[in-house]
Amino acid sequence: MVLLERFSPCDRNRLQAFYFLSDKLQDNKTLAFMAVKESGNCFHSCSTRLRKNKDLVMEAIKTESSAYKYASGKYKNHFDSTWDMLKINPKIFRYADKKLRDDYSLAYEAVSQDYYNFRYVSDRLKDDITLARIAYKHDIGMIEYASERIRENPILFKL
Repeated sequence: MVLLERFSPCDRNRLQAFYFLSDKLQDNKTLAFMAVKESGNCFHSCSTRLRKNKDLVMEAIKTESSAYKYASGKYKNHFDSTWDMLKINPKIFRYADKKLRDDYSLAYEAVSQDYYNFRYVSDRLKDDITLARIAYKHDIGMIEYASERIRENPILFKL
């Protein structure tokens, strides 16, 4: 296919052209995979049908965590799918559904992989000393996001 030959991974201008392709071409699975492998940012321009393709979602989040927010709800609101995607790119946690950000096991995994995710855990979990310690151990400034109870009791932060 001539179009695919023109879609050179080394040429960012051609890559950006994916955003302006027709709906039919944005629904082309081969073309979408090529674009998403180069930049997960292209994922939001994929057709609704392709946003339901778990393999494409997984590929997109490898390079761009924000691709997660454009995925089909059956993935981004589902614990198992979010868990799998978190293993690929822990930065997706900030885009997870509020209920998922309130799940201790998911939050623990997210904060363990990237302490910065402590900012995005639910308020209830910001009161969890284990999660707060993980974040605090990497960056003392993360105490800003801990609950008031934890911020007022620095003894809890003995490492």
